[in-house]
Amino acid sequence: ENGTGRGDFKVDTSLPQGEYYIKAYTTWMQNFKNPNSYYQKIRVLGNSGRAELAKPLNSESFTLQLFPENGLLLENAQNTVGFKVSGPDGSGIAVDNARLVDEDGEMLLEGIKSNELGFGKFTFVPRQGRNYRFLVQLRNGAILKEQMPETAPRGVLLSVNTMQPQKLLLNLNTNTATLKKRWGEVYYIAFRKNETLIVEEFVLQDSTHSFNFEKARLPSGINILTLFDSRFNPVSERMFFNELGLEISKVSVSNTFKAKADSVEIDLHLLQGSVKDFSLSASVLPAVTMANRPNNSIQSAFWLMPYLKHPIENPFYYLESLERKRLYALDLMLLTQGAGSYDWQTVFEHPPKTDYRWDTGIRISGKVLDADLQKENQLWMYPRDITQAFMTEIGDDKTFATETRLFKGDSLALSVSDNKGKLRSPKVDIIFKTADVIRDFNITDVKAISPSYYYKPLSVPLKISENTIALEEVDVTAEKPRNRFDIDAENEGRIVTDEDIIKRVTLENYLRKLGFRVAIESGNGVAARLAVRSKIPNKGGGHRILPIFVDGMWTDGSDVMTMPLSHVQSIVFDSFKSMYLSITLRKGDYAGLNAPKNNIKYLISEGYASPQEYDAPKYPLFDDTFEKYGAMAWKPELILNDHGATIQLPKMEQDNIKIFLEGMATDGTLISTVKTVNLN
Repeated sequence: ENGTGRGDFKVDTSLPQGEYYIKAYTTWMQNFKNPNSYYQKIRVLGNSGRAELAKPLNSESFTLQLFPENGLLLENAQNTVGFKVSGPDGSGIAVDNARLVDEDGEMLLEGIKSNELGFGKFTFVPRQGRNYRFLVQLRNGAILKEQMPETAPRGVLLSVNTMQPQKLLLNLNTNTATLKKRWGEVYYIAFRKNETLIVEEFVLQDSTHSFNFEKARLPSGINILTLFDSRFNPVSERMFFNELGLEISKVSVSNTFKAKADSVEIDLHLLQGSVKDFSLSASVLPAVTMANRPNNSIQSAFWLMPYLKHPIENPFYYLESLERKRLYALDLMLLTQGAGSYDWQTVFEHPPKTDYRWDTGIRISGKVLDADLQKENQLWMYPRDITQAFMTEIGDDKTFATETRLFKGDSLALSVSDNKGKLRSPKVDIIFKTADVIRDFNITDVKAISPSYYYKPLSVPLKISENTIALEEVDVTAEKPRNRFDIDAENEGRIVTDEDIIKRVTLENYLRKLGFRVAIESGNGVAARLAVRSKIPNKGGGHRILPIFVDGMWTDGSDVMTMPLSHVQSIVFDSFKSMYLSITLRKGDYAGLNAPKNNIKYLISEGYASPQEYDAPKYPLFDDTFEKYGAMAWKPELILNDHGATIQLPKMEQDNIKIFLEGMATDGTLISTVKTVNLN
């Protein structure tokens, strides 16, 4: 909503350990040849992982790549060449001693260094007919060698300097052979970003031309600089980053320790005293955490990654701040990227088509079969949140169409209203259509899980007494429902309320809240199922799987694995949560809160996933597993403005914590920062 959202993914024992990717996109992005979907890699850890033996390192374990600034070497002209040295895992390796030699072994340049990410650059003038090699000496003594590309006889080169605070410096270099053939011709310098195009022309009259451009005239962020000849053929191209006009807001953090409650309050304030409202995600973890080591940020996701053609290591680093060192490292990296992900051929030959509209919800269409059009022309709809009730007009042919957010497992109530406002239950043909999905996932190797159903006669070990409540007689819509009921001293039950459905959404989450040990389990030829284990361990220290009964029939757990809580009327179990679990399903569709009585209800079988309330797992606090991988709190929708914001959380035996803050203000200003806080 309003450009922000939150959600969750289920990670349990049915998900093998390994690397996974979260992909995010909008429906509108499918209109473009390059939709630039967002990817975030995550690692799922398990208990069966084995440490891999380190492989011996040698020069073959490392790679050296060369990147002429304009994609070619021009003979007898000043050329800039970028390079990158990578380790066995693809990460950059810093080098202190690189050199350039010619075919006779004569040293032309030496002492060339890279930055800590393995990027560096050098300039030289290659001569006609000569060959060159670039050599890098690693810190372990190994030598990497790479042959320089062959030189071109004619061309025009672009060289960019972005380090001046207010100006962009641009040099164009060529050689005598080009100047003789192209002297007096008109060339065009084009700056392009998204829909913005700025063009300057000049006449080629010398081997070197120098220009400076006010950064304030150019778009902020990534720009693509292209040199066109007189026939508008692209000659040279280069990306650069314009930091002018961009702002990264900063946050101060302080804390107050509440000794009696063993909790702390973390206070956040904007350093600039901004009056903007920021919507933030705040994750609080132990200071030594290994669980959250982001390699990107909201800045890199918006300002950098959509424009790159090739993946890069640690995009978070380049835009953590806009200081000179980071901007220089960013320019070195962009030198190796060439023209980026948007080439001119794509821009000119593949303009976007509006095949996909903005996704504003689930489309609802149909026909009110018994509408009296003389006095009935409004159809009211009541989703789960009754405050979001809305009306749509009934057309002259009795049809209707609208869009709204609907959540899977809920129901939608419909009422027809006459011209006096009186409601009644209509006869309706209705169709729910969800948004189109990008079908570029390769799932051919994934086996679909087919639920298996095994039913046995009910044999619940209950001690039925004359005081037992018959569940089918419980009125869950009464004005004062009793959420808990006791059957006897050893057995109890819960009636599922509207509040439970809103907060817990699924049966699995509700059982976990009640204190059961719940997980999705599979393997050994058994289909994925919901496994509910005893709360009290047996003599061997294990926790037995409890038998589950649904409306009196035994189930292996596969058919309740993804059951929405709105399908459940009540649950009965033994007081020790170690013997059995009996579920009674709701009769008919869930009507939600205070929907009018004169309606017809439809179950939403396909809808949006409802965001769930965050519950921090109950970690053993004195185990290093919690220190490395545990989470203390998550506030996905924290509002920060000039009044500040407060996060309250239990101390959890921690002396130091890390707070990961990311978000956006109403005007697009970004925040991405990590703060370490001492709780003592």
